[in-house]
Amino acid sequence: MPIPPSPPSAFPQDAHPRLSVATPTRLMLGTLSSALVGFSLGATQGGQMAQLRFRAEHAHKMPDTTTGWYFYHKSKNYHAMQGGIREGFRMGFKTGFWSLLALSLESTVDRYRGASDMFSTTIATLTVAGAFSLWLL
Repeated sequence: MPIPPSPPSAFPQDAHPRLSVATPTRLMLGTLSSALVGFSLGATQGGQMAQLRFRAEHAHKMPDTTTGWYFYHKSKNYHAMQGGIREGFRMGFKTGFWSLLALSLESTVDRYRGASDMFSTTIATLTVAGAFSLWLL
């Protein structure tokens, strides 16, 4: 009995893997790592901005007692944590999305050209940078 043919793969030939890693794995790892870096940077920036915003919004009613200062700092820390997590997820999603776009376009250019070299990386990153700048307009 003959073996039925396997369904076509999204990446039929990975003759030129980058970093000796298959393309789907490289896309997933690259996107995940850039999203984690984006989350950490966004959480840091968002937490600091939320702290400054809290201080500015509550500058007219500074506490007088030790208990008041305790609750002031406790509230400030909660606001900073909430702002940091929110901005971390936003920045993580953005960096993950743009790196996924760059890595997948690089893989596509590699497959169409039949070679894995710096030219494919340059084309992919310049295209994504142009799309990013148009998106910000």
